Amino acid sequence: MKIRRNTDALLAGIGILLLAFISLLPILWAISTSLKGPREILAIPPHLFPRQITWENYLYLFQGDVGILANLRNSSLYTFSAMILTVSFGAMAAYTITRFNFTGKKPLLTLVLATMIIPLMGTLIPAYFYLTSLHLLDKWATLVLIYWAHNLPFAIWLLRGFFESVPPDLEKAALVDGYSRFESFYKILLPLSRPGLVTASLFVFLTAWNDYIVAVTMIKNPSLKPLPVGIISFLGEHGREWGPLTAGAILAIIPVIVLFIIFRNYFLGGLTSGAVKG
Repeated sequence: MKIRRNTDALLAGIGILLLAFISLLPILWAISTSLKGPREILAIPPHLFPRQITWENYLYLFQGDVGILANLRNSSLYTFSAMILTVSFGAMAAYTITRFNFTGKKPLLTLVLATMIIPLMGTLIPAYFYLTSLHLLDKWATLVLIYWAHNLPFAIWLLRGFFESVPPDLEKAALVDGYSRFESFYKILLPLSRPGLVTASLFVFLTAWNDYIVAVTMIKNPSLKPLPVGIISFLGEHGREWGPLTAGAILAIIPVIVLFIIFRNYFLGGLTSGAVKG
């Protein structure tokens, strides 16, 4: 039995490593391509590792006529603005739903849950005409409003689960000590719900940072285009610049990896705790 258990563990480990390699192979290929010269990229047969490492594709991204820095700045602006708005309003809405009883509370919760089912692509065309009528199309606030509206229901539902797990007696004690309602919310409830806040923030970050379809539909001004749209510009009509394209893709992946490494414990705890407590 011991030999069988060890064999099963060994086979399971090999299977996990194989799946991990298959999952990481596209990223490894993109990294390798970004470090190759034009001739080596198009070499037949292709090889995984570059024969001669070059950084020219990354240097090309930061030349003045490429505009990748402007795209990076725009993506950062859209993403962090959407994160701040979504988490702030989501926390206040979740707090109101959790701590107060009012008419229509249950239908409101049902509506919040129902809007989470609707995919972003399903509201793209109505949002396009609505923003056009408000003269908000092709502006820096366009994408921020869309990301905010799309992610707000998830943030409300997730943070509601965390707020319900915090005993109301803590806030009542703070009120007795002279805290205002906002101070008890800001200084007591939010710190205790930090994993949920981080999880909601990372979810908004992924949605906004990786978005291409909404951005390419709503933004036509080249100076306002985010990073994914700027990267796709290397797929031109007369050729494919695979080196700069993969270098830009790796540049876009790095912030995501860094954030998940830093906040992985909060993120995993936030997902599991929110699922149980919600």
